[in-house]
Amino acid sequence: MIDFFLHLVSNLTPLLLTAGGVVFTELAGVLNIGAEGMMVWGAFFSLAIYIVTENVYLALFGAALVGGLAGALVGIMHVRYKANVFIAGLSINLFAWGLTPILGSLFFGIKGVISLTQLGLGLEELTTGLGWLQILSFFVMGLSWFVLYQTRTGVVYRALYSDSEGVGNLGISKGFFQISALVVSGILAGLAGAALAFRLGAYVPNMSAGRGWISLVVVFLGNMNPLGILIASGVFSGAELLATQAQEGFGLPGILNGLPYLMTLLALVVWAVVRRVNSHQKQ
Repeated sequence: MIDFFLHLVSNLTPLLLTAGGVVFTELAGVLNIGAEGMMVWGAFFSLAIYIVTENVYLALFGAALVGGLAGALVGIMHVRYKANVFIAGLSINLFAWGLTPILGSLFFGIKGVISLTQLGLGLEELTTGLGWLQILSFFVMGLSWFVLYQTRTGVVYRALYSDSEGVGNLGISKGFFQISALVVSGILAGLAGAALAFRLGAYVPNMSAGRGWISLVVVFLGNMNPLGILIASGVFSGAELLATQAQEGFGLPGILNGLPYLMTLLALVVWAVVRRVNSHQKQ
């Protein structure tokens, strides 16, 4: 039971970190499609910096920095230059998927998986960094709830979601809050990528495995409330872990890999139906 809980927390960490930032972008009215790519950038640069410096805290800082810069880029492209936020976010994903293998080959002479053990580096410090990230992921959920429901900033974000035009009429800069949300989302997604890399002790192409997209789903399923997001993330991560253990126990490789995603899809369909029914009842 203890091992299951520890594995669950490890699975939850990248999802909670990413969703903790995505909730603000959703409320601000910008869909952070680039969360997937920001996780990939964070995973690659955290490991690359650790290989060069062997300092886990510099690696974490690098992951947060590259994620934040990616978020700022999407925000500026959308707010300042009126680029479609979906296309801007998708470009971050495509660049991440395309450039990280090139950078790995250029700097480390490795085109695919970059493993620390193959490079003769220890993993002990990464375990410490992962522990801090696990604590941070739950702290982010608590802090998100506090900001959204106990501060003026949270009032503005919730108002942007319910009445964006009215907020603009009050003289509040919608663009500022959108860019800020994307930067925060990028920082947290970058740290989520670091959590994935630290857990494996390696960088694997496409190692985010759709968690950026899933973070968007759990934010919707959690009704953009941090407590709901925590529950939705727990359901997905628990299903993923159970599928993995069942696979190992029954010796059916590959068959149960899609279970968490199927559950998420079904939950999203149910959520959409409930929303539609509620909207008709209000009318």
